[in-house]
Amino acid sequence: MVRIYGKENKSRTCLLWNRTLNAIKPFIFGRREAEKVFLNRYGNLLTRFGIYELLERNVTKATAAAQTLAKKRVNLHTLRHIAACHLYESGNDIVTIQS
Repeated sequence: MVRIYGKENKSRTCLLWNRTLNAIKPFIFGRREAEKVFLNRYGNLLTRFGIYELLERNVTKATAAAQTLAKKRVNLHTLRHIAACHLYESGNDIVTIQS
C-alpha cells in the first residue's frame, strides 16, 4: 500500500498491483518508510500539476499508437475510474474500492 496526499493535504491509502509494485521497487529500495518517493526533477514532491503534465505527455505519445485516443478526454479522474473498474472486475469488494 502507498499513502497519497492530494488537494488540501487530504491523504488516501491506495493498494498497488504486483506489476506496479515491481515497477517502483527500484525507487523505494533502501529508503526509510517515511521518505517520499515520487519527486519532480528538482527533488521536490510531485504535485498534482506535475502528475497532470506527465499524463498529458503520455497521452500524446499513446495517441500515436491508438488514434481513437485523440477523440477521448483523458484526465486524472479517468485514471482513477479505470483503476476502480479493474479492481471491481478482479473481484474486489465495491466498499473496499470506494474507500
